Amino acid sequence: MLHVATGTRRNLYYRVLIGAALSWSGIAAAQDAPAAAQPTPPSVQTAPSQAGEIVVEGIAVPGEEAPQESLTPGGPGRTSGIDPSQTPIANRQKYDWSDIYVRCVMSSARLRKTELRDVVDGPFNYSTQAYAQDLLARRNASCLQHSFQTHAVDPPGLGYSIYDRGAYLIEAIRTYAPALKLTRRETGDQKVQSRFNLREMPRNRYRLPVDYRYFEVAVCAVRLQPTLSVALVATPHAEPAKIRRIENAIVSGSRICFGNAKKVFFDPTQFRIYIADAVYRWAVAARGVDSLIPLE
Repeated sequence: MLHVATGTRRNLYYRVLIGAALSWSGIAAAQDAPAAAQPTPPSVQTAPSQAGEIVVEGIAVPGEEAPQESLTPGGPGRTSGIDPSQTPIANRQKYDWSDIYVRCVMSSARLRKTELRDVVDGPFNYSTQAYAQDLLARRNASCLQHSFQTHAVDPPGLGYSIYDRGAYLIEAIRTYAPALKLTRRETGDQKVQSRFNLREMPRNRYRLPVDYRYFEVAVCAVRLQPTLSVALVATPHAEPAKIRRIENAIVSGSRICFGNAKKVFFDPTQFRIYIADAVYRWAVAARGVDSLIPLE
């Protein structure tokens, strides 16, 4: 069952801020942890509605499946106590670097789709996934150098990076499913939901608790706002204003996923990565395939 943080107080806040807590760039891959010690994998059941006043601001995304109001992300503008390397600006810079790097890898003759599949489709945070991501980096070392020269941000180095993996997810969708469409009819279909659960239950058992909770929220949000979520993935990272507008609309249109909170604060870059992850999982379930990445 999908579990989300909820509450009934009038001034409820649900904070989706994970950067400093997880130290993503240095995360170690889980090694064959027993399934019983892991949280229950996400499902597509709807979280119960909770009382709470929602503060909204007018936002419209013409032509999109979205309500005409949205919650404003970003928090109160204070970063006191947050590691400077984990601020929204720093995280955006990390993704900028990863985006350049992954585009280079994806266009390289050294790209091996079996390894790409291990990165995108493999069990999250499991050793095989981290190894494949590291192997792609080592096999395409010139892309690391190219990215460093192109973007004035210190590269995170070889190995496992949530921003690299997010870039792989987004670029895989753009490359192998450029005309991807996802509808509420599909995400609400019981057969699609069954395929989703059967696939995601085993592949998400190695996620860390905070990471798992964030993914649960993204799964719920994409189920309720699939068209907007696909649009978010398709929007170039160089268009932050459009990204924020779509993210606002997604949150506004899936308030139940956030405990019907009065306000929702989140890191825009990390939110987009998790939405892309959930979009990919729903697309695979809707198509009834193992991967969006062809082997030939």
